[in-house]
Amino acid sequence: MESLIHDLRYSLRSLRRHPGFTATAVVTLALGIGANVAIFSAVHSVLLRPLPYRDEDKVVYLVNRSNTVEGSMSVSPRDIVDYREQATLFEGIGAARASLIDAVLTGVEEPVPIRFQSATDNLFSLLGFEPVLGRGFLPEDAAQPGSQEEADSIPATLPGAILSYALWQRHFGGDPGVIGRTIEVSGEGARIVGVLPGEFGLVHGSARAGEAKADLWFPFFFDFREAPRRAPGGLWPIGRLKPGVTVEQAQAELDAVASRLQEQVPEYRNQNLRLVAQRPKVEAVKSIRPALLMLAGAVGFLLLLSCANVANLFLVRARTRLSEMSVRGALGCGSRRLARQILIECLVLAAAGGLAGLALAGLGIRLLMSLKPADLPRLEAASINGPVLAFSLGASVLAAILFGLLPAIQAGRISLAEGLKDQSRGPVGGRRSRLLGSLVVVEIALSLALLMGAGLMIRTFAALQEIRPGFEPEGALTFALDLYGEKYYGSGPQPRIAFFQELEEHLRTLPGVEAVGSTLWMPYFFGGAAQATPYAWDEDSEARWPAVWANLFVVTGDYFRAMQTRLLGGRYFSRLELTEPTPSVIVDEVLAREVWPDEDPIGKSLTALRPGNRVEVVGVVEHVRYQFLREEGRNAMYFPFGALPYGTRKFVVRGSGDVGSLVAPIRREIQTLDPGLAIHHVASLADLVEGELATNRLVLVLMGIFAGLALVLASVGVYGVISYSTRQRTAEFGIRMALGADRSRIFRLVVGRGAALIAIGAVFGVAAALALSRLMASLMYGVSPTDPATLIVVALVLSAVGLLASFVPGRRATRIDPAAALRAE
Repeated sequence: MESLIHDLRYSLRSLRRHPGFTATAVVTLALGIGANVAIFSAVHSVLLRPLPYRDEDKVVYLVNRSNTVEGSMSVSPRDIVDYREQATLFEGIGAARASLIDAVLTGVEEPVPIRFQSATDNLFSLLGFEPVLGRGFLPEDAAQPGSQEEADSIPATLPGAILSYALWQRHFGGDPGVIGRTIEVSGEGARIVGVLPGEFGLVHGSARAGEAKADLWFPFFFDFREAPRRAPGGLWPIGRLKPGVTVEQAQAELDAVASRLQEQVPEYRNQNLRLVAQRPKVEAVKSIRPALLMLAGAVGFLLLLSCANVANLFLVRARTRLSEMSVRGALGCGSRRLARQILIECLVLAAAGGLAGLALAGLGIRLLMSLKPADLPRLEAASINGPVLAFSLGASVLAAILFGLLPAIQAGRISLAEGLKDQSRGPVGGRRSRLLGSLVVVEIALSLALLMGAGLMIRTFAALQEIRPGFEPEGALTFALDLYGEKYYGSGPQPRIAFFQELEEHLRTLPGVEAVGSTLWMPYFFGGAAQATPYAWDEDSEARWPAVWANLFVVTGDYFRAMQTRLLGGRYFSRLELTEPTPSVIVDEVLAREVWPDEDPIGKSLTALRPGNRVEVVGVVEHVRYQFLREEGRNAMYFPFGALPYGTRKFVVRGSGDVGSLVAPIRREIQTLDPGLAIHHVASLADLVEGELATNRLVLVLMGIFAGLALVLASVGVYGVISYSTRQRTAEFGIRMALGADRSRIFRLVVGRGAALIAIGAVFGVAAALALSRLMASLMYGVSPTDPATLIVVALVLSAVGLLASFVPGRRATRIDPAAALRAE
């Protein structure tokens, strides 16, 4: 132990005597370790950290799959009854509404926008949550059973409600006496029966849904057994497996139930519907997992590159310490002790680099937060916590081993006789030169891989920016508005139609407003996927009902003009069609092309919304990429508001100038018409589209940073090796020039050494780049993972930087004085 402490003190003194070397090594390691710690904090928070469910491995999300609709579908109440009765391997199956509902806390000085979600009375207990105040739901908390159609709007009475912890703190000040208090939700009374713990949340896997942070929870308000509708029905089932049951066994039973339902229920048979059991974490992070794994691979490359660079520094410094090590060996210090001395120095440097890396990781986490994609759940929990500190320690030790192993081996092989000779001569220098060259080859290979990744992301981002999503994002403001209460639902749809007409007329009069419209669902809006509707166009598709689906949009006013969605044929809806239930529909170009590939669709008829309901096509508009910019997505049908006069609307207001300045006037106009209403989710349409690009932007920015660091480190490595090689060959160059070699030839010899290292590194780098680009395949658009143009450009950039790094040592070699070199020899 005493000798170990002595070596540690000696290492600290040695590193203090060489501040330039120490600072360079610490900064290099800090960059590699800091990047790894920052990305690991995100990976841990999003992918590794357990969900706050009791016995998480027993909880499964039940995802509805179909062979006729991409992605997942919601489930109907009747389906949940069937699975509860026939699936015996589950302790229980609960359900939540598949999407959150916007509402308003009324009866207060100013309406407060909130979001609520409905759940079965067993959902919280299935997940292992108990209220921190009050109790969970009881059957009497729900209103008398009604139809599912009644449940699709805000129910007439809401007798039982459970607050989220955030709303309890924010609006009620954490008052423990809140239990039993009556509140108004969208004009209707509700009695608070409980408060959920702060960690409760349902993590979705759908785009931009993230973690479902409902402000209020209500029990379902209809009888599951009497609900006639089949999937999709707006519910999201969650189950808990019995002890000893595996997910595979549960899936086999679910498949057996689905097979029986397909025999009995036409909807199941025509769509091949089945429930798929998914681990919650797998389902929740499925969209962001490839990006995080790719970034983890990229920072792993960066750490290797940093270690290779520091190993190079150690090997170059070893030349100046050759006499020191030889003298210590002559005084009785064994080879193992010398090797241990080097490893201790490496550990000290790694520890310093790890501490500095933690500081850089804090900045990196803040950068991740600022670039956070909306489909990256739980990133807000990323921090320098226990697991991250453990990872940082492990990364530092690993780095010390990686960059210290070769120098330690070299130190243990020092020859006493050679070490006491001239330091610049002998076979040791030759071996060291080859080792330095090998490490630079590794650096170049890793740099090329990271540069290739950054280049592919630049190409992808540029291609995505060129996509027209089916509308013009710039210059449009969006917001959500929901009507509620007897005033709008007590006497048919006319009050809702009249209100929206009057509101749109008011908004059109605002200065700078060019067009106003609304729809049931807005592209890229908060809350995930659009509502879909089945349709048919001939006897065969009618017989397979509902096997074919389209996105459903219900529009008012100048919706298409406000969105600047182009009309390709026919006409827009007339004013009469927008207010009366006329059988008219506008379809998009994809649906028209699929159904009537060689015919004019105008005047043709479809069956839509429900069997036997015929509608006439009056217009064709361009296709809107509704949910993902990189995917064409499902085709669409647009109905006039009079056909489906829902009170839930997403507005789009197109204006000139800064559309953000329209928010306050819009609020005033709505308050003038109805002081009890409040708007939700105010955002520009451009921001919504930008949100869809957030994952690509995150990867692009981080890959650009990693590639830039890799390029700098590789160029420093090339410069160091060529400089070292030039110093080693000083006498040789002096003799060459004395024998008549011109300076240009000496320059070519030096730069040629750098070019050879770059060429060899590039060969290995292509293989590393292909491995990394495979991880990036799901993030790319408009470019192949093996795109030759990107590879050529990256190789040229890396070669140019590497040759530039060789230029300075080459110029220095041409200034060697032959006489001085020979005298030194």
